[in-house]
Amino acid sequence: MLFFLKMLAPALMALGSIIIAIRVKRILDALVRAVAATEEYRLQIVDHLVNKAPLSVTSECGVRVKDCGRIRIGLLVVGFLLIAAGALISGLNVYMVGL
Repeated sequence: MLFFLKMLAPALMALGSIIIAIRVKRILDALVRAVAATEEYRLQIVDHLVNKAPLSVTSECGVRVKDCGRIRIGLLVVGFLLIAAGALISGLNVYMVGL
């Protein structure tokens, strides 16, 4: 039983860390896409004001911003819970060895 708990703790921590890393990368990717779309439209507005160029509003900006807002935090919470469970099991291992 003690050997199983010793192996389970780092496995949970590693799995939680991987899930968090994947979720954070997806969040950052969505933010980068939203910022790029905002910059693109800002440049179009400046070009319109300076050169009287026509404004073309496409739905891509809305899609990019919706992607950013649609990112769910459920897996992020699961990742943190797995890390916490691994830490608790690791502490339990230390306690059980001390008995």
